[in-house]
Amino acid sequence: MNIQLKSEQEQFIRSQIDRGECQTAEDVISEAFKLLEARTKKIEELRQKIAVGTAEIANRQMEK
Repeated sequence: MNIQLKSEQEQFIRSQIDRGECQTAEDVISEAFKLLEARTKKIEELRQKIAVGTAEIANRQMEK
């Protein structure tokens, strides 16, 4: 897969490499995907907790 990066994104990747945070552009992208996956997982967990809480609230209101 080929993607087009904006110049700001390319500059950020270069800065990460120059600062020694990552060794290659692939490392930067890989780390970005790890963070995105973790964020997505956390959001899904929060949505599930919200759904449970909403259902509990609805059940309590129906009991009254």
